[in-house]
Amino acid sequence: MPASLRPRFGVYTVCESKVYLKRNGKLELVAEDVVSLVPSDKGFKFIDISGRTYEVENAVIDHIDFVGHKVVLKPTKSS
Repeated sequence: MPASLRPRFGVYTVCESKVYLKRNGKLELVAEDVVSLVPSDKGFKFIDISGRTYEVENAVIDHIDFVGHKVVLKPTKSS
């Protein structure tokens, strides 16, 4: 289990994030309460706190706002 998910003082601490896809200057919400981001050859797989998975293909990370709990992706140039 990753250290970030191990109990601290008997309590689990998890910081969830929202994942957005930036298209034409606008942010489209992809997933909420995301606790895991896994890169793949095609893009990214996200897992939310309830275990649901989401996949985004042909995208790269535009930026991550750790304080705001936000991951922003953008389409690759070929898509």
